[in-house]
Amino acid sequence: MYDTLLVIFLNEAAFIQDFLGFVSAYLATVFARCAIVSILLTIIVLFLRSTVLKRKVFLNGAIWSLFILVPFFGRLKVYFEGMKQSWKICLPFFMCQEISITYPWLRALFFTVIFLLLFRRHVIFHRMKRLLRDTKETVLYGEKVYITDMAVSPCAVGLLRPRIIIPKLMTEKLPEEQLKTIILHEKTHIRLGHLWIFKAWEIFASVLWINPLLMLIEKKLRADMEQICDRVTIQLSGGKPEEYGKLILKSSIWFRSDTEGLPAAFTDNRVFRDMKSRFERIRDYCPYDRRKIVAEAAAFSAALVIALLFIRNASHAKYEVLPDIVVGDEYGRTYADYNEVIDSGAFIRTDDGIFIDAGKLRKILPDDFPRDRYVYFYYDIMMKIPGIGGGGECGWLEDVPETGLCPLTVSERDLNSSFALWVMKVI
Repeated sequence: MYDTLLVIFLNEAAFIQDFLGFVSAYLATVFARCAIVSILLTIIVLFLRSTVLKRKVFLNGAIWSLFILVPFFGRLKVYFEGMKQSWKICLPFFMCQEISITYPWLRALFFTVIFLLLFRRHVIFHRMKRLLRDTKETVLYGEKVYITDMAVSPCAVGLLRPRIIIPKLMTEKLPEEQLKTIILHEKTHIRLGHLWIFKAWEIFASVLWINPLLMLIEKKLRADMEQICDRVTIQLSGGKPEEYGKLILKSSIWFRSDTEGLPAAFTDNRVFRDMKSRFERIRDYCPYDRRKIVAEAAAFSAALVIALLFIRNASHAKYEVLPDIVVGDEYGRTYADYNEVIDSGAFIRTDDGIFIDAGKLRKILPDDFPRDRYVYFYYDIMMKIPGIGGGGECGWLEDVPETGLCPLTVSERDLNSSFALWVMKVI
């Protein structure tokens, strides 16, 4: 009995090792390629926001959406097909796959760092939640807010159930109009989806940590979203820009404590260091045409959709079922592979099953191949990208006569292989 259990355990362990090896090699290859592309895109975005779009608040924020394209660059055909024409450009992308397959320890390091970065973000988030746990829900000027005794800047937190946090000090010292403006500012963050943008960027930068620039420019992303929120808030409130600027300055003086973990704070240390740029935008404020902004957003979204369609057409499918058929024996020897079996006509698919033409099969087997030896057929092999794939179907013949059609005995999938095949299709 113990011998049987040991065999089962070893078989399960081998399956898990092979399965994890495939998944990690594929994902590490795709993520590494996306990280390389993100370096180029980071340079482009930083250049645009500091030059031609420097005074265009809304367009300056919109160009960050270009990073939506990055996760779709992992399966481009050019990484393989372009090696002959421009190997100097394509070589780094091709080497991502070679390295991820050859060095399992590098794959383990890669995903360990991702886990640690995401865990750190998780710890910071829950630390912030604990700090704000004792907030008191109240209705302030018709809006549900949460009052805290902590000396933190007003902020919006939460994704599915966002909260507006207001420090008690502000409710005691600020007049009604200024409090309404602060609440409106945080509501604008929520309505514009900034909380979701910040969370998505945290995950994006952690997964593609090979490009450390993504973490370094997070401050600039937040600053650009803050400037958009400022402009929208000023127009919706109907107040004067100079009064809005004074309110920000007053808040930054009152609350200088560390606010790390607050996704959309009215003022924090990072914004305080860039306060000059923020005040310049407020100084240069002028009313905007909402219809024009909506039209620009629609045009930008359409351009992104077109780019995504182009990238998709230039990429390998999520998975491909290869026409190749491999013929071998129980000892692992291979007698024919790729399209040789198909070209021979030995492999026949019908509505009643799969049949093997023994006479044609004999032509690709060794001349002295005995009649009573098993012959195995591996077909419908799945490919994720060239060089990475597996799975498929397996069948066999217990005997190969000299001529005639022989029905192929097909193996039934067990739970492990069915699960592995499903994962290969969806990742």
